[in-house]
Amino acid sequence: MPPVSPEPGNPLAERNARAAEEARTRRAEYASGWLQVQKDTPEITQTEYAKQLGISARTLRRAIAELTPA
Repeated sequence: MPPVSPEPGNPLAERNARAAEEARTRRAEYASGWLQVQKDTPEITQTEYAKQLGISARTLRRAIAELTPA
């Protein structure tokens, strides 16, 4: 997904673009962490791992879907 390009000089759009990029980065970290946990501890579920991270299982599934090529 290409980075968001806000309108120049629009502080709200710039803030939203930064927040979207930070969220995308966090989701990539969640997904790569999940892949590592699966190698180290294959019996852990996505729900358990999401609880350890303090996120919802839905957020983790979204992160994994974004990381995995279609």
